[in-house]
Amino acid sequence: MLKTIPLFVFIFLCTTFFAQPYIIKKFNWKDAGYKGTKPTYTQTVNIMNFGGNNTNSASNNTAVNNAINALNGKGGVVFFPKGVYNFTTTVSVNRDSITFKGAGSDSTHLRFGMNGTLNNCFNVWGSQINSDTSSFVSAGVRDSNWVNVFNPSAFMSGDWVHLITTDNTYMNDSWAYGSLGQIMQVKSINGNKITFESPFRFYYKLSLQPRIRRLNKRTAIGFECMKVQRLDATTGQTSLISFNNAVQCWIHGIESDSTNFTHVELNRSSNIEITNSWFHHAFAYGGSGQGYGIAFQFSSGECKVENNIFQHLRHSMLFQAGANGNVCGYNYSFDPFWSQFPFPANSSGDIVFHGNFPFANLCEGNINQNTVIDNSHSINGPFNTIFRNRSELYGVVMNNNPASDTVQFLGLEITNTSSPYGQFVLNGNGHLQYGNRIQGNLTPAGSNSLSEISLYYINSQKPICFNPGNNNWPILGVPNVYNTGSNSARDRYLQGKMASCVCTATFTTTGEEKFVKEESEPTIYPNPAGETVSFRHFNSITEINIYAMDGKLLLNKQGRNIQTIEINSIFRGIYYLTVKDRKGLKTYKLIKE
Repeated sequence: MLKTIPLFVFIFLCTTFFAQPYIIKKFNWKDAGYKGTKPTYTQTVNIMNFGGNNTNSASNNTAVNNAINALNGKGGVVFFPKGVYNFTTTVSVNRDSITFKGAGSDSTHLRFGMNGTLNNCFNVWGSQINSDTSSFVSAGVRDSNWVNVFNPSAFMSGDWVHLITTDNTYMNDSWAYGSLGQIMQVKSINGNKITFESPFRFYYKLSLQPRIRRLNKRTAIGFECMKVQRLDATTGQTSLISFNNAVQCWIHGIESDSTNFTHVELNRSSNIEITNSWFHHAFAYGGSGQGYGIAFQFSSGECKVENNIFQHLRHSMLFQAGANGNVCGYNYSFDPFWSQFPFPANSSGDIVFHGNFPFANLCEGNINQNTVIDNSHSINGPFNTIFRNRSELYGVVMNNNPASDTVQFLGLEITNTSSPYGQFVLNGNGHLQYGNRIQGNLTPAGSNSLSEISLYYINSQKPICFNPGNNNWPILGVPNVYNTGSNSARDRYLQGKMASCVCTATFTTTGEEKFVKEESEPTIYPNPAGETVSFRHFNSITEINIYAMDGKLLLNKQGRNIQTIEINSIFRGIYYLTVKDRKGLKTYKLIKE
């Protein structure tokens, strides 16, 4: 006879059964990247109509400035048709709302040869207004988004500000002083109370002398569908694209070839989004800042680097000097290289937390080689989070002199089983570890029920160019089969498509970044299930697998156009069920009653 369970007992059992044995400290990582829809301009100017030369035979210094001026201060696109464009000096972007766009990274080639001068290729630089500064009346409390200031009259809703502190005790180097802070936008002002669009990610106590300073920011500058190359080495730090006091800008579908310091530097900037691009090679790979991919630094926050390929760099993605609240997600980095005797050439960290107190940054879904939390510039701040990443070479290593505390490691795969590779070396205190597979071994033991799929995508959102036909969601980490998942950046590399302006597998072929929505979503039912599970709206199912939470295969059924399976042999509990059909592989959480 079927018995019923009282509702309150059912609720108690559910809450007990689903209780998590870990607590992740989360931040507003969902806000990282460009906010809203990128601008679409009706005005386009072709550089060839303003003296441009695309035959690799003359400088385009004057032509690009003429093209910018032809926009007459309005938003627009400066278009570079197919060809090779030489430059002998920096392109300084001194206004807002411009997209520099080529015909594709394999067609439009911008070459910068500056005879070793200490200049970047592109500068997107705003400034700070020192006179428009006000100190806090009370502390800025982490996770809150408001504070009282002494003099709010210098600010208005919509302003961007730099929260600055006197942080000498946190920073190892004088060049990083003033970096413990945030780039924030004012939401509203009521008397002396200022409310911001984003929360504080640190406790800004009054002894730090927290204050805000208004930015004269650069905004809405984009780089799309071109190759940018530096031709000359420099004796100091120079980059291909430099953002400084900039907000709401983007890079999409570019190839960036050969840098001195870093391919892209993010300084005192917010909501910069970098996607679908390829960053590779440098002129040198030694110390003192050489051979980086993207540097998050100097309070930069809420920037997103996603679905990019990094190749043959000292450090592909580097966090230092107070960078916080940033996301690097679903990138592929390989062939790390440095000149750092006596260390092996391939042992440099391609994801690096470099000291001078970067904090609360998220690295999710990346496939890289070596993740390093180092002490090059003393300690890193708290709650840097490495989530569902795979490190394929040396693994994850923390330095210990001094060691950094309170790092979150969840859902990692460290896959190399040859010595001295495949390491998971932690130092410091207060770390969160859960659901990590180190050379196939679950660490800590029993941590097999990682329920979070993503820490910055919510509901049905997915990373750019996510392809459900190729990739699971989540793409890797428990409960997925160990060392089998991939991401779109790695898939693109395997197909030889290093930089891409469109996502043909998932997006419309017009280049508009809109997902192609299916009429009916595939579903499994009933769920919770008793004796059978059925399948609706799939495309000729050929294989079903059910896994325990630790990844052990419990049931496998193969056939043609499977509609229903029996699960009598499965005990009550929570499992993961994978469905393979003509469109690929999907993963579901299944509850067996």
